[in-house]
Amino acid sequence: MIFPLLALTVMAVAPLQATHAQVSASSVTVKAVDQYGNVLPGDYYTVSQIAYGPLDFMQRDYVVASGVTVSTFAVAAGSEYFLDIYTYGSCTFSHWTGGALSDPMQFTATGAALSFTAVYACTGAVVANTGTITIYDHRMPQSNWAACFALVCSAGTGPGASMWVVLYDSTGTIVGTGFSNENGLTFSGLNPSATYLVYPADCNLCHTSTHDVVFNHWGDGSATRPLAVTANDTSLNAFYDCTNTCGGV
Repeated sequence: MIFPLLALTVMAVAPLQATHAQVSASSVTVKAVDQYGNVLPGDYYTVSQIAYGPLDFMQRDYVVASGVTVSTFAVAAGSEYFLDIYTYGSCTFSHWTGGALSDPMQFTATGAALSFTAVYACTGAVVANTGTITIYDHRMPQSNWAACFALVCSAGTGPGASMWVVLYDSTGTIVGTGFSNENGLTFSGLNPSATYLVYPADCNLCHTSTHDVVFNHWGDGSATRPLAVTANDTSLNAFYDCTNTCGGV
């Protein structure tokens, strides 16, 4: 199995503050039901903005929102997006209530409130996607860097940084991403009986410096990466060290 993240250099830094011109937004609500109209809570989805390359070639730009049903997010009005919905237990996607059959579904944010409902064909007992996986990232004690990623943790203080984490399903498809530190990152809306793969990424040449922040081991001492776990309200602790004279960051 090949994990595309392994070929990337990921900069895991605290977000920078920036000033942007205010633009109008659309609120978008995503729901999921079975073929009988019963609500399916906790179905995972992602939203990607559409960009156009040379010769107006359409391509996905980046994920701008993710969540679980039923939930609402905001996107910039006037832009185009893809809405991806995922497998829900023993249920498979059938169609959208508006008649669209595609997954992902393309839509344009109009500035007005939008609502999309995915209809699933379910067989047998439906297993609700209520599972979670939470990962906490920690720094290994070293004299040349701060005790924490976060501003404050049980070990002391830190710069307010975090590390990039990717969650794959058993086929190697990315189902979640985010930044984690001692405060934790939780992936929700997961099938509690399914196996997922958790990949804590390294940060090479962090902050355009000469040092690397690299994954060292899990809380149980193992170093398997990605780590296969079930989403049965699982908690993980990942530990990192710093190379090339970290310089106290």
